[in-house]
Amino acid sequence: MQCLRSSVVILGITQWCLWVACTPHHSITVTGEKGVSAEAELVIQELVIRNALAEQPASGPIFVSFGESWEDRIDPPDGFLERLSDMDIEFKPVSQYRERADANPLLLIVRVTKWTSDTEAEVEATRFRLGVGGADSFTTTVEWTGGAWKMGKTVGFWSA
Repeated sequence: MQCLRSSVVILGITQWCLWVACTPHHSITVTGEKGVSAEAELVIQELVIRNALAEQPASGPIFVSFGESWEDRIDPPDGFLERLSDMDIEFKPVSQYRERADANPLLLIVRVTKWTSDTEAEVEATRFRLGVGGADSFTTTVEWTGGAWKMGKTVGFWSA
């Protein structure tokens, strides 16, 4: 019984550590237009990527998709990845992923799932570690405040 209790405690601590490590808590903001539009969605996706990877070690390429899942691979629009060029990370569109050619790449899927108003949206970000397995995802709100988009509250999280 003691062994089972210890396993549950370790699992709980591991899940809490993943929650803290994977949920964005950074004060990064991104300026852009307010309201429901394609450009606002790009600004919001940029914000979520910057927050999700603010402490990510640059250990290989990160393939970015705006699709709904691994099967639904949608490249970001032309010019989007250049917005992230100031980060010390190599970003590539998901269409450039080649199985076995890239060592332990990370796939990052970011999509606006719902607009709750013209100043708030809900966004889901999922990270898959390809080749070695493992994934985590969080759903967060993003809010227009003081002339910029900023991270709101985390409303969901899972890890596998």
